[in-house]
Amino acid sequence: MKRLLVIVLALFMALSVFAGCGRGANTKVDELRYDPETVDTQMEGELEIWWGPMDYMKEPLERAIASFNEKFPNVTVKPMYQLHSDYYEQLNLAYMNNTAPDIIRMDHVLLQSLGESKRVVNLNTLTEGKVTEMEKDKFLPAAWDGVSITESLYGFPFDTNTTLLMYNEVICKEVFGENYTPPTTYEELVSQSKQVYEYEANGIHPYKGLVMAIAASGSEHDIYVLNGWLSRYGATILNDDRSAATLDTPEAIEAMQKLVDMVQSGACEYVGYAPTLENEFLYNGTTAFIEMGSWVYDTIQLLDNNKDGESDIKIAPMPVLKEGIPGYATLGLFGLGITNQCEAKNIPAAYEFIKFLATDYDAQLDYAKSTNTMPTLIEGQNDPYYSEGENTEFWQAFKTQLQLSLPRPGTMLWPEITEQLKSMERMLMAGRYSVEEILQNTTKTINELIEEMKG
Repeated sequence: MKRLLVIVLALFMALSVFAGCGRGANTKVDELRYDPETVDTQMEGELEIWWGPMDYMKEPLERAIASFNEKFPNVTVKPMYQLHSDYYEQLNLAYMNNTAPDIIRMDHVLLQSLGESKRVVNLNTLTEGKVTEMEKDKFLPAAWDGVSITESLYGFPFDTNTTLLMYNEVICKEVFGENYTPPTTYEELVSQSKQVYEYEANGIHPYKGLVMAIAASGSEHDIYVLNGWLSRYGATILNDDRSAATLDTPEAIEAMQKLVDMVQSGACEYVGYAPTLENEFLYNGTTAFIEMGSWVYDTIQLLDNNKDGESDIKIAPMPVLKEGIPGYATLGLFGLGITNQCEAKNIPAAYEFIKFLATDYDAQLDYAKSTNTMPTLIEGQNDPYYSEGENTEFWQAFKTQLQLSLPRPGTMLWPEITEQLKSMERMLMAGRYSVEEILQNTTKTINELIEEMKG
């Protein structure tokens, strides 16, 4: 019953957008067409875009708007700075009240979710497929996939990041010697982690080995970890067309069983994730290994508790967990989409603005450098900044891992699927049922949600 209420609410929220007649409610958005080959630089438009609140995110946006206006002087772009913590909830309320912005920057899985519920414009429909023909090859394939579902494109990929294996070099050299090298396989990861936990100094065991952030509450970082871990066993959360869960496959069961085995063997422990806690285990100098996002590397370096002026935290590619399958990680991606409440007269300007943000080399690099991320443009990743500037070792590892990063499978039901995945994690940690039972029940529940939505 609870699942049905969630689905009814989701449908109501989607349909309420089309029924409204307030600010820009666009009831025939699927009928709109724009030819990106015939650009009118004198076009007019008034656009509102929802953006992150931090200063380092504001300034590159404002510079990009100024550059855009050099080409399109009659288009006004107004940023509305939103808190990250309740962005999605506030956006849903805005949709219901017909006050949604014209353009949103959003985590790709939520952008895909909004697209499937027709609250974000399908750019392939809008341009009759020309956007893919003209723009796709400019972007990292995984980034393009992260804003698409089959033939539908719900936005432009904008900024990207990924998870990396971070390790405390000082701890590892103390335990393993000066010639230490980080683990590259599952067996090495388990062995090294257990040795760190068992290491004794001054009569105590001072260090943790591997910690896995899959006990998250108000964050989706646990889903980053889960998605990457499954990928390294050849498993997935959903099938390719998002029509069914695939967590009951032998590959997925093996992946989760290995994770449980690591904890039970004393080679790993689960930890939470929150803004004030996310890297506590790295900051205090007690943890050897953690899978953490590239987006926090600068913070770790600044807060690392050492006295020599150089961070003890180093990065390495994800270990290969199963022979023949690369060391995949989860792709972090934000996309730029046009909401269905953008008025028809503003659609061309909205399209040109999000295309500019995503494809203009200078705008992309300015934002990426300001936010410690990498551009989604293939060309941008070859910029000398990433090979000749500071933290070259970090950027090289980041770039290498990015090529082996896979997006989470966004869908209209992603928020509800996320709750089921978190419930699955809690049951795995509790250990009262077998891994196979837990994954079979989770698969069954997600598939029931999908079928109820279809019905």
